[in-house]
Formats: sequence, C-alpha cells, structure tokens
Amino acid sequence: MCVRFVTEAVGYISGPKGVSSCSTDPSTFTSPPKPVTDSTTVTSGIKPDPEYRAALEHLASTRSAFIFPNSNPEHASLVIEALVTNAQNSVRIFEEKLNGDLLDINPRILDAIREKTSKGVNVRIVIQDGTTATVDSVNKLRELEANSAGRLEIRKASPEFIRNATRPDGGITYFTIGDESSFRIESSEAPRKAMCSFERPRIASTYLNQFDKGYANCAKYFG
Repeated sequence: MCVRFVTEAVGYISGPKGVSSCSTDPSTFTSPPKPVTDSTTVTSGIKPDPEYRAALEHLASTRSAFIFPNSNPEHASLVIEALVTNAQNSVRIFEEKLNGDLLDINPRILDAIREKTSKGVNVRIVIQDGTTATVDSVNKLRELEANSAGRLEIRKASPEFIRNATRPDGGITYFTIGDESSFRIESSEAPRKAMCSFERPRIASTYLNQFDKGYANCAKYFG
C-alpha cells in the first residue's frame, strides 16, 4: 500500500545534506526539500488518486511514524485533508495564502473542517497574505468560521508570527499540525514540496509551539 511513498522517499533521501526521510531532528527542516519527480498537474477539480488516499488512510489509522515527502498541490490537499480528518483535539495551519490550489481542487478539506469543528475540534488557521482561492471557497470558509461557535478561527499573520516562522536563510516555513503529533511541513522555496508524518510528536511540537507563541497577536482575517 505504501510503495508510492517509499519510492518518493528514495528520491528525497538524496536531498539537502543531513536530511533524510527518517530524520527526527527539527533542525533538518531549515533547508527546502529537494523536488520530487511527479507528473501530476492539477488545473481544476481534484483528480482521483485512490492509491495515494488509501496509503494516507493506512498511515493515519496506524499512527505510522514514517516520514514521507509530499510533492504537488493535489497530494498536498490530500495530506492536509487527512491531518484534519484524523485530528481529535486541534489543527493548526499556517499558509502563505488562502490557496486555491488546495481549497478549490479539494472541497473535502472544507467538509473535514466542518465535521471536526462540529465535534469539538479546534481549528486555527493563520494566513500570511491574500488569497488565490475562488470567491466561492473563501465565502464558504468565512461561513464556516461564523457558524463554528469559535471552534474555527482564521487570522492574518502578524509581523511577530512571520518572524517566528522565518528561518536563518530567510525562507519561511509553512505547516499543518494535527493534534500534537502529526504534521506537513513545507518550505517557501519549494512550493508544495513538503515532509509529512502522522506520528512524530517531537517534530510536531516544535511547530505547534511556534504557532502558539505568536497566535494571540494575529488579527482576524475576515475582520
């Protein structure tokens, strides 16, 4: 079931010096991942990829500690959906924009947010700047926040928040953290190229703490 992940991981291992697909050291995320060959191109609407979705479901349900690369908008949207779907307590998302390449191609992300917030999961989203999503997707997200009884909050990154997310090389790290153990971590230098895992609490907690440190000073995104 996980052959595809293993194949992609082999391509990742030869990435930046000191980084491997099995790394547990948060400092290894300071360099952008080496691009992983992937011929998938998404234009509008998510393309069926049952093999990838099934592999994600297996890794999530078994709380696998395997670290795997994630290499295009379609697969990014599936991983984020899986992180939200499998969260029991909280989800923290830091994105450059309200991205159309996620929200528009995979409406299931919004469905997952709606379902989890209705069950008491807190979802916190911080956006650095602007949106590339359609008006329809943005309005649906705005409506979700308004009807979530405070379970969903969407904020605009403050200067402090951005400073905390800026690496020594000047790049910014975007991420999604599920509960306190699962993650998808992406470099601004390699859009939609990321490393992910469903059970690496030591790595996840580093970004969770970074998120929480600056969150209070972020203003509401929708005013």
